[in-house]
Amino acid sequence: MLISDILSEVFEYLDDRDEILGSPNPKTYSSLFSCLLVNSHWCESVIPILWRHPFHRCHKRGGELLIQTFLSCLDNSERQQLYNDGVYVPGGKYDLPVFNYPTFLKNLDYYEMISFVKSWCRFYLEDGTEESVSAILRSILKLFVARINNLSVNDGPSMLVAKKLALLIENQRGLKRIILSRCKKFANIIIPSLEKQKRTLRHIGFRGIDFDGCCKWDTLKYCSKLEKLDIVDCYNINDTMISPLLNYNHHKNFKNLKHVSVYNCRPIRINDKLESWAYRIYCRQRQYC
Repeated sequence: MLISDILSEVFEYLDDRDEILGSPNPKTYSSLFSCLLVNSHWCESVIPILWRHPFHRCHKRGGELLIQTFLSCLDNSERQQLYNDGVYVPGGKYDLPVFNYPTFLKNLDYYEMISFVKSWCRFYLEDGTEESVSAILRSILKLFVARINNLSVNDGPSMLVAKKLALLIENQRGLKRIILSRCKKFANIIIPSLEKQKRTLRHIGFRGIDFDGCCKWDTLKYCSKLEKLDIVDCYNINDTMISPLLNYNHHKNFKNLKHVSVYNCRPIRINDKLESWAYRIYCRQRQYC
């Protein structure tokens, strides 16, 4: 039997091919999933890889099961809190998961998580109200944070989700990829939390983000391993925010950045500046090729 380190190297190789291509390959997922069925040793080696970006891999039709799996990781007090919020989570002692899945999370697509939670509410509760969706989201984010570093968060409801998401990001171990989508408020809370992952982040995506009142993007400048950056359909961006990108040191900052996507950001003059900066990155990469 192969030792665990060698097994992990093989499984990591399969998964890294998807990361290089920038999109999940169904054949890779199928191959890794098949490894679960070989024996318990293989299963223990491949589970952390499959579950480090579950929202990225999961198809919409499997979103309800993904959310149900995470909710099954809740302890009795966490389930009681949901019940107090008017949400009953089906399941019992025989539905407890074999693995502590939240601890494996490396990549979080927040928009996909919201979409899957809405699907779960419609399927299990026949209720897609904002109150039920918000209660489930709060519990899942709290679950992620608690399982990572045994943290607890108590704050007012207006900033609760944003602060929990920031804590989740800060306390991840070796976060490589994060996509923030359709965040309408509190970008100034979430963006600084990326600095805790500056040594491991390789792909950052901003999609449909309202940056009103956000701080300077200094954090991005210090992400030494950043290879891919997406800034798409974002708005309320100003010159101060993007100054750390435009005034970068050619040799020290963004030395690993290879792909920059800028599209439909507002105001238009900021979009033009970002596109010009992206082109400079492209030219630098061509020079080194």
